Amino acid sequence: MSSGSSNDDGAQEVAILDKVLLRLAMADNAEAAAPILATFLVPALQLLAAPQAAVKKKVVALVGHINSRFPSSPAVFPLMSLVDQYIDASVPPLVKNLTLVYLNKALAPVAVAADHPHAQALPTAIRKLVNALVSPAVPANHRNAILHIMAPHLACAAPQPEALPPAGALEAVVDFGHDLLLFRPQDIESQTAQRETGAPLPEPPPGLSRMRCKRLASLKPANPSHLSACQASILSYALDVAAADAGWLQAVFPMALVAAHSANPTARDLASHAMRSHFPPSTFSPTSVVTLDRLCAYVAGDSSERVRPASIDLALAALTHLANAPDAALAAPRLFDTLRSALLSPQARMTAAGKALFQALFRTAEPERLVPLARALLDMLLPSIAGTGLGSFGYVAVGRCARIVPSLVGPNLRVLASFFDAAESGSA
Repeated sequence: MSSGSSNDDGAQEVAILDKVLLRLAMADNAEAAAPILATFLVPALQLLAAPQAAVKKKVVALVGHINSRFPSSPAVFPLMSLVDQYIDASVPPLVKNLTLVYLNKALAPVAVAADHPHAQALPTAIRKLVNALVSPAVPANHRNAILHIMAPHLACAAPQPEALPPAGALEAVVDFGHDLLLFRPQDIESQTAQRETGAPLPEPPPGLSRMRCKRLASLKPANPSHLSACQASILSYALDVAAADAGWLQAVFPMALVAAHSANPTARDLASHAMRSHFPPSTFSPTSVVTLDRLCAYVAGDSSERVRPASIDLALAALTHLANAPDAALAAPRLFDTLRSALLSPQARMTAAGKALFQALFRTAEPERLVPLARALLDMLLPSIAGTGLGSFGYVAVGRCARIVPSLVGPNLRVLASFFDAAESGSA
């Protein structure tokens, strides 16, 4: 069976498709239909690109029959043949779109036992799909769907150290996994309710923008157990990547940190073990600018993307890691926003963590590296030290910053006057 036709009206292809339809109709169950589909499904999908309308119509009839007979039978579909056809750059877009539909069915999020027909092929299939994420053969508008399809199965496809996927593909998996771990069970419920009722879009979860949240909304099935399985699977894969190549430790660290403070017990256990095995404080600290920026966003959010700060526990963990690596933290683009958010937080634990970060920065860093931060802090504190609610620490902070940039304070006695005013009122 081929996408070209030896006769002008496509009668030969139509006759073959009729025979396939008849054989499928006579198959008593999915087990009997599997060999038929293994032989004919992929070639039949290719015929969707045939020029004859009669052939296309017959393919549509075959597809309709398959969909009605096997709506939820992943094992009936030929996994590797579908993967190979999907990642083939020569496949026409219409055929590729329909192939993706059946690839989704073949990789339905069900537990794949050792005796499952796809058990042996699954790791290879997933590795091929990961590699294809940056291939021109995969349309950009398909990549999110591919990530969703792969997510529950990634744990079984640990990358081989000698054959890691392309860096761009791993970056896509890690970025998607990070967002997925910030997604919560209640976010599934609120988005499902919004789709059913047409209500206004719900507020994105802490740490996620509305745009990033939307790409997670197509999670299917839309239930907490599937979300938990996907989160644990993609975290396990990312940790395997970091174990295979230490160069990925920085990129994977935020995923582990988010998982360690999530409501998913399986992901939390994986992250707890990873914090000891992959990220021990004695040998690991965040140094990548991208990683540091993510830690800062947990504390301060991101106003440019309308991202709210993450949960208090995750923000506190981020502040602790920043304080443990003060020299690296100074390279974070949003360090001042982070410090300001922590120091001025109504949460006492956040304020204390902000003070600890300030002390770590000003205790260990070279003075010239502190100049931009000291200027920004003085601009924040000088107009009204007492109004910040920081008490005596506000005056300590001004003193430490003034040593770095004395020209900003100079002979200005207003700072000294405000200190005596605060001391008299008992707020210093």
